[in-house]
Amino acid sequence: MTKKDTVKMFAMMQEVYPKSMFQYTEQTIVVWHEMLSDLDYDMVIAAIKKHAITDEWPPSIAHIRGACVDIVNPQIDVSTAWNQLWMLVKPPNSPPSCADEWDRKVKNTCPIVMEIYQSIGNFNIYQSDERFFRPEFEKLYSSMAKARKTDMMLSPDIAKMIKTSRAAIAGSRAVDVDDEHYCDDILYLDFSANG
Repeated sequence: MTKKDTVKMFAMMQEVYPKSMFQYTEQTIVVWHEMLSDLDYDMVIAAIKKHAITDEWPPSIAHIRGACVDIVNPQIDVSTAWNQLWMLVKPPNSPPSCADEWDRKVKNTCPIVMEIYQSIGNFNIYQSDERFFRPEFEKLYSSMAKARKTDMMLSPDIAKMIKTSRAAIAGSRAVDVDDEHYCDDILYLDFSANG
C-alpha cells in the first residue's frame, strides 16, 4: 500500500463514518502508512467495508489487520475443528489407510488441528473420553487459533523487532533480522499483492 493509497483510505473512512468526526493529520497518515504499508490496498479497502457494515465506529489499525488476516486465512469454528480431528483418528491396530487417502485428509485439515493431532497422538485421542477431551480440545484449539491470528497480524517489521528484542533479552547470539518471511516463533503471512 502506498502513501497515496493511505490518503485515499482515510478519505473513504471520512465518507463512511461522517458522524464520528474522523479527522486525520499528516502525522496520522505517516503512522498508519507505516503500520499498513505491507498490506494490499484492495484487501485493506475490503476490510474497511466489512468493518463499516458491522461497526458504527471507525476501525483501528488492529481491526484492519485482523480483518485482512480473516480474508486471507479464515479460521474454522471449533465444531468443524473437532470434526476434522475425528476424521484423522482411526482405531488402534486398524490397517493403515492408503497414502492418497491420508494425504487428502491432511490437505483438508486445518493446520492447527493437525498440530494438535500430531502432538497428542492417534492412540491417546482414540482412547479419550469425549466428555472430558472435547472441552480441553476446544480450549486448546481456540487458544492456538487466537495466537496464530495475532502472529499473522504482525507486519514483517514488527515481527523482526520482536525477534530482535527477544534475542537481546535472552542474551543470545546475533540474530539475522534480514529474514523477511519467517521468524523463529512468529508466523508471518505475506499480504502484499506481489507475495
